[in-house]
Amino acid sequence: MQDKQSQEKIFFFDSFCTIEQAQDLKVKLMDYLEVHERICCDCSRIKRADLSFIQILYAFKRECKKRGKEFHLTGFVPPSVREAFSLGGFCNAAPENGEELEHFLYDF
Repeated sequence: MQDKQSQEKIFFFDSFCTIEQAQDLKVKLMDYLEVHERICCDCSRIKRADLSFIQILYAFKRECKKRGKEFHLTGFVPPSVREAFSLGGFCNAAPENGEELEHFLYDF
């Protein structure tokens, strides 16, 4: 039986995922990584995201892979987040669904 702490939980990003919150977001994600084997991150609460958010997301995905843990996006992806991915050149289409977005992101 799996430890309750290691079971899947959903990590909800805060409203603002910009350079001003980047260090705090990194710390929260790394703390979350320590106690969960499968991580699903929900972007639905984000009102504003920038390139620093995308960089942290890509780095976090690599860290999960390195540690043998699963990482997935889930839920609704707001227009501001989709726009950040598209304008940043990380995908050629940015769907509203987190699971679908994963498949469109380059090298994710």
